[in-house]
Amino acid sequence: SCSPCPAGTFPAEDASKCIPCAKGSYRGARDAGDRCKPCPAGQYTSVTGSTSCLHCQGRIEDDDCKVCKAGEKFEGGTASLVVEGRYQKLEVPLVHSVLLEQKQAKVAIKCIACEPGEYQPKAGQSTCIPCDSDRGEFQTEKGSSHCKTTKPGYQLNQGNSAAEEVKCEKDYYSSGRAKNCVKCRI
Repeated sequence: SCSPCPAGTFPAEDASKCIPCAKGSYRGARDAGDRCKPCPAGQYTSVTGSTSCLHCQGRIEDDDCKVCKAGEKFEGGTASLVVEGRYQKLEVPLVHSVLLEQKQAKVAIKCIACEPGEYQPKAGQSTCIPCDSDRGEFQTEKGSSHCKTTKPGYQLNQGNSAAEEVKCEKDYYSSGRAKNCVKCRI
């Protein structure tokens, strides 16, 4: 009697044995056909014989997930993309050839440094967080995991959280963490 190959494997050409699916591909218990399928964009397997793929919140290199570091966000697949300052869903167009689809899926997901004026303290995130200008927060560098705050005697440069802080004008003061300096009482 003939028994089908278990999930995570496929039959050899001569059907003499079952071969584990390669890294980056899978075959579930309910999947039809005798072939392993490549993982969809943004997903991966880092071992042979996989029955499903894992989601990667970062980029996929050599069939392994490289999670985006703090100060970065991931982009591609169904991750968020910043367009004119707004986050929008992005669907990655896939090529129909199995090999090209697998390669494009690996290229489509990438880690993008947070822009000046925003930060991300955690790894593996899809968005960056704007610095809170009302609390005197700013960040002038790309790829930051935190915002700076204005020092005493300084304010944000015209309320811009992506610009360097500026000194208060004469007869104005701040005790730090200020969007704007306050006029001194005379």
